[in-house]
Amino acid sequence: MIHKRKKFVCIGAVHTDYILQFKTKHFNNRTNPVKKTQYMGGVAYNIAEKLSFLDLKTKLISLNLRQTNIDKI
Repeated sequence: MIHKRKKFVCIGAVHTDYILQFKTKHFNNRTNPVKKTQYMGGVAYNIAEKLSFLDLKTKLISLNLRQTNIDKI
């Protein structure tokens, strides 16, 4: 059983992931339009996100982390 009083600290990588998908059927040797989706990623971010989803006290530490990214957790 996990106690609610414990605090998890995740230290590590946080970066932006980009997912590119073709908008239509792709053609070889041609320019094909794509749809770009942006997500936060990185091992530490992914673990912190899952822990916070379980309502556990979680702190995320990474270099160059913006406050807007912290608020997403």
